[in-house]
Amino acid sequence: MPTKRTFAPSLAATLATLVMVPLLSSLGVWQLHRAQEKRALAELAAAGERNTVELTAVSLPQLNRYQRVKVQGRYESKRQILLDNMPSQSGAPGYRVLTPFMLADAHMILVDRGWVPLGRSRAELPDIDLPDNAAPVTIAGTVDRVPQPGVRLGTPEIGNTWPQVLSFPRYEDLQRIYGPMLLESIVLLDRAEPFGFERSRPQAQSGFGPERHVGYAVQWFGLALTVLIIYVAVNLKRRSGDDRA
Repeated sequence: MPTKRTFAPSLAATLATLVMVPLLSSLGVWQLHRAQEKRALAELAAAGERNTVELTAVSLPQLNRYQRVKVQGRYESKRQILLDNMPSQSGAPGYRVLTPFMLADAHMILVDRGWVPLGRSRAELPDIDLPDNAAPVTIAGTVDRVPQPGVRLGTPEIGNTWPQVLSFPRYEDLQRIYGPMLLESIVLLDRAEPFGFERSRPQAQSGFGPERHVGYAVQWFGLALTVLIIYVAVNLKRRSGDDRA
């Protein structure tokens, strides 16, 4: 005769399961959302690479992120920014160099000229000077946003010395430095352009793809299912009357 069992979970086991299963499932859903975001960004990058458009203050609001552009103007090398806590492609510590670029209509956009390493100490800043050239130039690059942290801790301290070292400034912080004519995007300078440093591919084309996020999601959902199976298995108990001598 098959052994009869009854489901008699403890309060502690039930509460723990009610917490763990939704938590693990939500992490799986979050990874699926991240995979979808990566797919959308990759599609934007692919679409932006297919043609190059002229960037102006008027055209910029209509441009998608990762659109490849050409822009004419002048570098303003006296007021540059070093973005702190920016690793290289290999993970080495350093800065990203943001240089203001003045357009003909007096609007300004920041050009990310690439990554430079830390010096022997933080007091020793890298040499990021540009040639003293007032002639207009045309540069090519990709529209992007200023890097932002996953969790923001405080606001960057803006000083009076140049170049300024800032950690994850917001657009509002940058406007305080450069004024209201600053455009709300940056241009990632193409690798073939002069006066740049180590340049990586746009975020949508670098790192791991959406498939890994899907793999992570499967792992989280699997853990949630495992917790549920353990909860049921451990709390299915034989009825006391079914014991045999």
